Amino acid sequence: MGEKTKQKNEPPRAPPQRGTASNVCFHPHEIRNITSKLPRPFDSLYDEIAVVFVSNDNSVSADAFEHTPFLVRREKILAALLWLKANNRYYFDIEIDMEALNEYPAAGSVGHRPPMPVHLQKPDDTIFDQGLHCPVVSYNGTNTILFIDISLGTFDLDNATSNYHIRKLDALRKIKNGHPFLKTSSSHETISPRDHPHVYAWLWPTLFPYGVGFPEDHIR
Repeated sequence: MGEKTKQKNEPPRAPPQRGTASNVCFHPHEIRNITSKLPRPFDSLYDEIAVVFVSNDNSVSADAFEHTPFLVRREKILAALLWLKANNRYYFDIEIDMEALNEYPAAGSVGHRPPMPVHLQKPDDTIFDQGLHCPVVSYNGTNTILFIDISLGTFDLDNATSNYHIRKLDALRKIKNGHPFLKTSSSHETISPRDHPHVYAWLWPTLFPYGVGFPEDHIR
C-alpha cells in the first residue's frame, strides 16, 4: 500500500462535480495453495478483517448486520464449499473442517457476534453542494485554505523484482509457445455486466459460481 499527499494553497471555492471513465480488465493472478482445510476458524478472522461503521448510532446490534455479508451462516459456508469441491478444480481436495464450521452461527441466530472487530465512527458535519458533500470548514477571512488530497494504491508483490518490460517479454514468449491467453480490446462503449453475465465467466473462469466456466464453454 502506498500513500502520496499533495498540498496546495488556493482561495476556497465550491467543490467541482467529478466523474471518471475507464476500461478495466482483471487478469487472473497466479494461483497458489495456501491452505488444505476450510473454513478458517471463526476467531482467526479477527486478525485479518476489520469493519468501520460510520453512523450516528452508538451501538452495533444484530439488526445492523441483517442485510450485510458480515453475518456468515454455517449452512451457506458448507453449501459453498461442497459446490466448489464438485465444480472447481482448485478446491477438489479441500478438507471441510467441521469443527471450525460449527463455530459459525446457524441460520436464524441473531445474537451471535460478527467474525471480525467492528468500530463505530460518527460522521463529520457536512454541507451539500453541487451533488456531493465535504466536511464543514470554518472560513476565517483569509484568502487561502489548505486542501489535502490522498491517493492510495496497491502493488503486485509477486512480481516486485520484475519490471514491466520483462513481464511483457515473458508474456510474449508464452504466447509464441502456444500458451492460452485472453485477448482484450478497448471501446468507447462500455459493457454492463448486469446485462451480459458471461463477461464474468470470460474474465474469471475459476470464480465462484463459474468454477466450471459457463454453459457455452464446452471445454470446461
